[in-house]
Amino acid sequence: MLSIQTKATSYRLDVRVGWRRAKPPNMPGRRPPRAKPGVTVKLQLAAASPPSETASFTWRQIAVAWLTIPLFCENRPRSLGRGVYLSPIPLQTRKEQVDGPGKLNRRMRGPVLLGDALARMPGHVTLIEAAPPDAPWANALPAQVMFAHSAVQYNAALFEQLPNLRMVQRTGIGVDNVNLEDATRCGIVVCNTPDGPTESTAEHTVAMLLNLAKRVKQGNDALAAGRFGPRSGVLIGVEATGKTLGLVGLGRIGRRVAQICRRGFDMQVLAYDPFVTPEQAAELGVTPASLDEVLQRADFVSLHAPVTPDTYRLINRERIALMKPGAFLLNLARGPLVDAEALLEAVDAGKLAGAGVDVFDPEPPELDSRLRNHPLIVATPHSATLTVEGRVRIEELAVARVLAFFGGERPPDIVNPDVWDSPARRT
Repeated sequence: MLSIQTKATSYRLDVRVGWRRAKPPNMPGRRPPRAKPGVTVKLQLAAASPPSETASFTWRQIAVAWLTIPLFCENRPRSLGRGVYLSPIPLQTRKEQVDGPGKLNRRMRGPVLLGDALARMPGHVTLIEAAPPDAPWANALPAQVMFAHSAVQYNAALFEQLPNLRMVQRTGIGVDNVNLEDATRCGIVVCNTPDGPTESTAEHTVAMLLNLAKRVKQGNDALAAGRFGPRSGVLIGVEATGKTLGLVGLGRIGRRVAQICRRGFDMQVLAYDPFVTPEQAAELGVTPASLDEVLQRADFVSLHAPVTPDTYRLINRERIALMKPGAFLLNLARGPLVDAEALLEAVDAGKLAGAGVDVFDPEPPELDSRLRNHPLIVATPHSATLTVEGRVRIEELAVARVLAFFGGERPPDIVNPDVWDSPARRT
């Protein structure tokens, strides 16, 4: 350790040397400083004196539990803040079935995203990695913040085990796996990042719509099977231009899908959303309609609604029966919105020409689920938000809300707003 004295304050220079396998130069995601192949040198300059009392963060240590969310980092220790390191993340293929909390996707490839967002944390923040799957909350006791994952249930049973927890931050929109009543009763603030995945999910929706219309999956499967054609039957698609798009839900994502399809393909857009006024719909160039009318008139029906007691199994046999023969159904919102068995029956019978599915109930779907490999269904593994830009946006927004919360500000997008002024709120 080398001490450096300046007029303002004293500093400590820590030099850490660790071995790693040599990597070729100019690889994306690698960061300087670099040493000769086989050696990594980490340099850290940290103030020896504590931060001033006017700092936005409190004096006491803040422990952040980055539990059950995939860490986009290289397979080696990575410096995060003042002297805080995360252990290497093992690269292994995800099991198809999630057996319990903590058994999540650990296959990390591609650019370092999460580390960049977490770099905004002050040096005195401690980052806690998820514990082993058999006891996922074993090391979370000091945590004051949790970055929540969609595959874990956050409820009173968990909150009561973590008396220091003050905030749950979702990296995404959906909070159906967070019991908001339990969180409010326990005095815990819950936030999400609704603006983060809008563009990625809207583009994924349109990509699925075009895939279905143009029979891209069937053409790819035929070519992979050694066939070049036939240029008839199953490979004959339809044009999206001039067709009618029906939206169930006209929030951020639904509005963006409407804009792309209306402007890009001259589609007529109908929308059912009980919380949108006719005047708001008119401003978007969208025709408001009842749910039944949307289903009866649309060539493509796309779901963009949350799961509530009123929307559970919203698309069932009776409502599918209302749809036009040869229509397509897209669900990129939440799996429980659709009765999967009714959907499969309709596609098998030719009532629907196909479907696009990015969400399931349960998730992941069973290994023998026909949604995985049905020839007329395009299915992706809840990956609509998985773009570089989308993940960066979501993670930056999530970290910004944590910083605001511990800076004494009311963070944006609190989904249980009653807790903020409640005397039960944990401080």
